[in-house]
Amino acid sequence: MTLPAITGHLDHDKAYDVFPEKLKPYRPTILAYSASLVQMGVGYPLDTVKVKMQAYRSFTGYSDCIKQTYQTQGLAGFYRGILSPLLSTSLVRTLNVMLFSEAKPIVAQYLNFGKFGKDHPYIANVPVCFLSGAFAGFNTTFISCPFEYIKVVMQLQRGSPSNVAIPSLGQVVKLIVKYDGYLGLYRGFKYHAPRDAIGSGIYFATYESVKSVCNRFINGDPSKPSPVSILVAGGASGIMGWLCIYPIDTLKSRYQKGVVKNIFRKARSEKPIPVDPGKLAFNRDMFRGLGISMTRTFLVNSIFFSMYEFTMAHFK
Repeated sequence: MTLPAITGHLDHDKAYDVFPEKLKPYRPTILAYSASLVQMGVGYPLDTVKVKMQAYRSFTGYSDCIKQTYQTQGLAGFYRGILSPLLSTSLVRTLNVMLFSEAKPIVAQYLNFGKFGKDHPYIANVPVCFLSGAFAGFNTTFISCPFEYIKVVMQLQRGSPSNVAIPSLGQVVKLIVKYDGYLGLYRGFKYHAPRDAIGSGIYFATYESVKSVCNRFINGDPSKPSPVSILVAGGASGIMGWLCIYPIDTLKSRYQKGVVKNIFRKARSEKPIPVDPGKLAFNRDMFRGLGISMTRTFLVNSIFFSMYEFTMAHFK
C-alpha cells in the first residue's frame, strides 16, 4: 500500500470550482507556488537575522543583530535580497513538492515492504518519504544554489566598500561572474547539496508521520486530516529538518561569507585569502542563530502546509 503524498486522499465534494479546465492539471503547482510566496514574505526578515548571526560573531544576540540591522539599514535591511529567493525559493519549493509526489510511489514500489507494508503502512511510509524527499531535495539544489548564494551576498553586504556597493540583483550577478566566473554562482554547492538532500528527506518524513499521528489522536483515523494536525506537522517538519542540518548550513554560510569577502578584495585589486569555514561539529558555536531559525521555520512551514492543503481540498 502506498499512501498518497502530502495531502492524502482528497474529497472534493464541497470544493469550489475555480480553475479553468486547461489549468486543472497544473493546480497543485499553482497552489504550491502561491503558498510559497506567502511563506517567503512572512519568514524572510527572520532568515536575514539567521544568516547574519551565523556569519558574524560580533553580534551579542538576536536583539543586538536586529537593532544594528535596523539602525544601519532601516526596515529595508531585513528584506535585502528578497527578490532572488522570492523568485527562486517559491519555484524550488513547488518543484520540491512535485518531485517528492512523483518519486514517492516509485520509491515505495522499489523498496517493496510486502506484507509488512500492508499491515503497517504508516511505519513503512517513513523511509519511503525520507528517500523521496532526499531525491527531491538534491535535484532542486541545482536550481536553488545560485539564487541562495546571491541572497547571501546581498544579506552580507555589511562592511562592503562603497565602490562595490550592490543595490540590485543584476549587479550582484555581474559582480560574481566578473570576479569568480559563472561557476562562482555555485559557490557552496558542496554544503548546499547534502544540506538540502538530508533536510528534505527528514522534512517530508516528519510531516507525514506527525500528521498521521495527530490525525489518529484528533479524529481517530490517521488518514482523516484536521487543521490542527496540518499546522503542528508543518511546524514540526521544519524544526526537525533544520535541527538536523543546521551545522551544515552554518558551514555553508561561513564559506560563502569568505568567498564574498574575496570578491570584494578582488574588486579592490587585493589578493584573495584562503577560505576556511571550519569543520563540521555539533558544538554551541555551530548553532548560532538556531533560535530565530526555529521560530522562522515553524512559522513558514505551518503557513505553507496549512495554505497548500486547504486550497488543494477546497479549490478544484
